[in-house]
Amino acid sequence: ESRQLKAVRALKTSYGTAIENWSNLTRNEKRVVLHAFIKQIETTPLQESGLQIVVCWRDGSTDEINLARAGAIGKIWLPDDTKRLFELFDSGATQVEIAREFPNRKWNHIRYKFWYTRGYCPSFKPRLIKDKETYDDYAKRVGELTSMSSGDCS
Repeated sequence: ESRQLKAVRALKTSYGTAIENWSNLTRNEKRVVLHAFIKQIETTPLQESGLQIVVCWRDGSTDEINLARAGAIGKIWLPDDTKRLFELFDSGATQVEIAREFPNRKWNHIRYKFWYTRGYCPSFKPRLIKDKETYDDYAKRVGELTSMSSGDCS
């Protein structure tokens, strides 16, 4: 503990530097910095879908995040994600708008969520995103096609 206090005091005047240089810190140095600011971390299971994590900071504030459990075919859907998916669909959002909201999920996983929850798969015309693509994959593919077609041929 004495060693930790010395390390915290050494970082106290330069914690901004520590944060800016985070990727170069050792695991132990990162732990010391975090211990200086975090009072405790509380976790609560979210049904069978993940964890709610609450970070209690020494200044009395808290931050909360819900982490989905990784499943066999991708990230588990949290209740808030499922609600947002159906809100988008029910409001008439396009395939691209829905996929943009879940940029790391493959389109076939989004379609499967519809089928599993509502018993049908939505049909979008035109269908711009391929089943095995995420929104990020689609944006990259479309960006590449756009840059290829707008090349200067003079």
